[in-house]
Amino acid sequence: MKKRLIIIGEKVHNVGYRPFLLGIAESLGIERFYAENISIEGKQAIEVLIDTSKDQLNNFIKIINVQKPIGAKVSKIDVQDYDGNIMNINSYYKYLTAMQLVKVANIGVQMLNKQDIMIEKQDLTIEKQDLMLKKQDLMLEKQDLMIKKQDDLLGRQDQIVAEIRSLRDDLKTFLNERLLKLEMEIAKIKAKIGL
Repeated sequence: MKKRLIIIGEKVHNVGYRPFLLGIAESLGIERFYAENISIEGKQAIEVLIDTSKDQLNNFIKIINVQKPIGAKVSKIDVQDYDGNIMNINSYYKYLTAMQLVKVANIGVQMLNKQDIMIEKQDLTIEKQDLMLKKQDLMLEKQDLMIKKQDDLLGRQDQIVAEIRSLRDDLKTFLNERLLKLEMEIAKIKAKIGL
């Protein structure tokens, strides 16, 4: 008995639906089977072609009406008569395996492209970091220069303070000598006037 089943839903592609259907067909001993992702009026769908006994077909339909892959969202399953050729399930298994390998290879290429883009962005980031490090080095050199100038100023300030202390000591000595001299002269004047 040949039938064409159309599984239509919001999410039936890229959820492992075809391998899921193949597993059910194999578990039931179905010899002729084919499943392909299609689009019907902009909606995701899977076309399933099956050639088997009436009992196996009914069991297959009963199972797929109850079970579905994780993440799949099915809105309806249409069952239609079919009179075309249907490939052997072993041939379909090889075909599906080849298509899955192509999908994996495409994903690998996309990942490599994204990795290349990420490496380019990392290179740009490293260039910016190098530029920032150069600017930091320049800032540190300027900071070192400012610290050296501050040290020079502090050194000059210490010299000025030392000179002021020296002058103060000289002035103190001078004033002490002058005061002593004045006291002696006052003492002489007092002595002469009898005080």
